[in-house]
Amino acid sequence: MRLLVVNYHYISDRENEYPHGGIFPITVKKLTQQMEELSKIFTFISQDDIIDAIKSGGLLPGNSCLITFDDGLSCQYNKALPILEKMGIPAIFFVTGYPYDKDHDGVLLAHKIHWCQACIPPDDFLRAISINYKKCTGEDFIVDKFDIPEELIKKQYNFGDLATSKFKFALNHYMEETLKVKIIDPIFSALVNDNLKEFADGFYLSATEISNLHKKNYLGIHGYSHNSFAYMNADEIERDISKCLKIFKDIVGEDTPNISSISYPRGGLPAGDCLAKLVEVLNRRNIKIGFTTSKQINVDFSNPLMISRFDANYAPHGKSEIIKIIDNDFYINV
Repeated sequence: MRLLVVNYHYISDRENEYPHGGIFPITVKKLTQQMEELSKIFTFISQDDIIDAIKSGGLLPGNSCLITFDDGLSCQYNKALPILEKMGIPAIFFVTGYPYDKDHDGVLLAHKIHWCQACIPPDDFLRAISINYKKCTGEDFIVDKFDIPEELIKKQYNFGDLATSKFKFALNHYMEETLKVKIIDPIFSALVNDNLKEFADGFYLSATEISNLHKKNYLGIHGYSHNSFAYMNADEIERDISKCLKIFKDIVGEDTPNISSISYPRGGLPAGDCLAKLVEVLNRRNIKIGFTTSKQINVDFSNPLMISRFDANYAPHGKSEIIKIIDNDFYINV
């Protein structure tokens, strides 16, 4: 068994749809090309196929490929799903709970940052952040003061230039969450003319679309807050997962919705006792398979809650293609 899992985020109609980076989509054309290329040697499988193989103690035959999507974006349903359905390819859509909580404005902070980076020239965005940072802290925001190893930046943000990636890393990993909110919210609100609900309604899956995915058994969870589990304690992780499942129980109208899979927000996993607690919580919630961002081919299901995935930009025709299909085999050029 060799299982390749390919993960997608943004899907766009054309190249350079977002002028300033921050969002690195796969176009509809490239998505189609990737599916056609992968289909030459892979059999596309569903999450049911994986769960059945785990239950039976067996393995998937030969070269298998699973397609997944993170974040629950509208473009995935409207642009990618029709292509997959036409080609008879199943998928899992991992959706975050926060946008459907009526107590909030509906837009995840990570996506506010993505949208600002994509729509505002980098120098202007950095200037706006610097102004708000100084208002909040009384200090200057200097990216270079964060001692971030270049290898660490490239490991997580491999699709943009180094300066942009370093800036994004500092923002996402070195700044406290409540401070980020105070800095980013005014910039994002001005960018969308304070129409946050309208933006969220067009940006994320609708409740009807989530219900449709659930009926196909294509629905998985991506946490509630989209915050990395690596920075949470055991109780925070359990609350996050519980809130997420409660949101989707209300959306699909079932007391115990059939949701069997999770992808870990930002790829983050806790360590030690917290990791053991995460596994215990997932087992108790009947979550059978979990997906990481570790770039590896899966050769067995010895740890079904730690299945590795490749970002779609590493797949054939991606921006940083490392998966090569040659003749009747494939190779990973890391």
